[in-house]
Amino acid sequence: MERVCLYLAGGLLGLMGAVLGKVPDVIVALLVLMGIDILTGVLAATVSKNVRSSSYWVGVVRKMVTLCILSAVAVLDMMNAMPVKLLSVSAGAFCAHEFISIIENAGKSGLWLPHQVLDAVAVLRGREVGEKTSDRE
Repeated sequence: MERVCLYLAGGLLGLMGAVLGKVPDVIVALLVLMGIDILTGVLAATVSKNVRSSSYWVGVVRKMVTLCILSAVAVLDMMNAMPVKLLSVSAGAFCAHEFISIIENAGKSGLWLPHQVLDAVAVLRGREVGEKTSDRE
């Protein structure tokens, strides 16, 4: 399964590079944030003694779906005559989501975070301030 996901990710990035000429910087940033999110998620699960391979694979598959969506948006961008590129906006939104997840994982692993940061993440996730985060996010 791991090898299939790696081949799929490589294929998607290759397709995106062939279509766009090169992989945009915002996609590179997203890939870096995805890698950091996976690493901090594994570390948070290890600290909380809640390591499950099924949770890991669900997260990896979600990230592959994100790359599929962005590949489709890249194709739509080629037909779009607007000055704003949909790929940049979409990938930027996914970057923000990954960053929020990294902050949540840091909190779950025991890293002290200012309550202002935790409150801001709670608001962005649509929860009440002070509400406990679920293990699925």
